[in-house]
Amino acid sequence: MQCPKCKSDKIDKRNYAKKTTATVGAGAGAVGGWLAAGAGATAGAETGAVVGAIGGPVGVAAGAVVGTIAGAIMGALAGGAAGAFAGSKAGELIDEHVLDNNVCLACGYSFSS
Repeated sequence: MQCPKCKSDKIDKRNYAKKTTATVGAGAGAVGGWLAAGAGATAGAETGAVVGAIGGPVGVAAGAVVGTIAGAIMGALAGGAAGAFAGSKAGELIDEHVLDNNVCLACGYSFSS
């Protein structure tokens, strides 16, 4: 790829939309994953309670709490990863087809592919 203005081959990609939409997608996915982690949190609480049963009633309660928190955190992490991936792909399309994503490092000219 060459700069259409100065013909330099020192070209870089800005990827502004990709970076922005990946960040927004990760945040939205994490919140959605946290909120939708009810099933994961419930399963985690049940597992924690079973494992905690070895320690008696206090172990059951502690295991349930830890399991609930772990389930919610796992939901947030999974949602954040999925959101970042989806956002990144959407931003990539915007960068390539809408924005002047390429910049010449020699003269500073911005252009699209």
